[in-house]
Amino acid sequence: YTAHVPQAEPTVQKWNNDRKQLDFLKQYYEHECTDWLKELLHFSKATLKKTGVVTELTEPIQKNQTVDDTRGS
Repeated sequence: YTAHVPQAEPTVQKWNNDRKQLDFLKQYYEHECTDWLKELLHFSKATLKKTGVVTELTEPIQKNQTVDDTRGS
């Protein structure tokens, strides 16, 4: 990490001296994070390619009918 203001220097030194955390974050950003991004991209492309007619799951409400009338009490 790099401090861009003097006030950040103690925090940057603390973070840069924590080798275990740095190794973990490096592995996360280089592997796990990119794997999830690839998975999301694949899912998004598959979703965009889907085509077809959306079917109605319920009957449409008629002009003079209320929502309560359609529930069939």
